[in-house]
Amino acid sequence: MDSKCAAERHLNKDIVQKGIDIANIQAAQRDAARMTVQTVGSKILDAFKKKGSDTLTMREARRAARPNEHATTDAIDLLVKQKLITVHPGDRRDSHILRLVTTPKNAA
Repeated sequence: MDSKCAAERHLNKDIVQKGIDIANIQAAQRDAARMTVQTVGSKILDAFKKKGSDTLTMREARRAARPNEHATTDAIDLLVKQKLITVHPGDRRDSHILRLVTTPKNAA
């Protein structure tokens, strides 16, 4: 009887530890995804600078985001939320125009 209780305690301890391990892995994955989105966002802003224009197509943004093209949409959403760019729809999904938000030079 006593050994069963010890075995159950050991099993419960293992289950709790596995739960903690899974939670830690998930937190690390979320952090990595957040960092990827921020990295892609800065690559997109760099693409504006490199092009020397205040407009960029979605295709150019995806190209600038390589090798993390999968995070382009999330990065664009983040930049729009931060009011750094605006998105203007095009005929096709890849032809959407991203426009850099510029402030007037005499703005306070």
